[in-house]
Amino acid sequence: MFIKSILLFILVGCIASCSNNNAKSGDFQKETAALVRMFENSNSGAQLNLNIYKKVMIVPIDMGCETCIQKCLDFASTSQGRENLIILSSQTHGYFRNRLLEFKHELADYKRESVVLDTLNYCFTSGLTDITPKIYQLDNGEITSMILLYAVNIDDDLNKLKEN
Repeated sequence: MFIKSILLFILVGCIASCSNNNAKSGDFQKETAALVRMFENSNSGAQLNLNIYKKVMIVPIDMGCETCIQKCLDFASTSQGRENLIILSSQTHGYFRNRLLEFKHELADYKRESVVLDTLNYCFTSGLTDITPKIYQLDNGEITSMILLYAVNIDDDLNKLKEN
């Protein structure tokens, strides 16, 4: 009985901390600057105008929650919205392709203007993401808030992203 109580307490604590995932507002100047620098220093030829996007989802596919990565990749491969930018981040192009195969996806699924491949792991090294996928809300090209995607809330947050 005591062990069940402890497990229940831990479960409630985890759910509560995961459900409080929104950074309502704050100073995101560092993140905005890092996002702009990513495209300025990119050799992909991709041009970024943050003013045309409402949200940016960054998915570190090398590590983290496998369920979250799978759901984000599924979303990214089918998302047709032009107001959302999706950045898939990995250490190298080869590692990226291998991870896609593990998740039963192909590189061709992501050949769209609204999906960017960060195969230099810039998003991770610049602090835009860690092991948790994130959605940044933009207003006039500036990041205004952030949502962390956890397994307990990812379906709801991806549906909200799809609606916009």
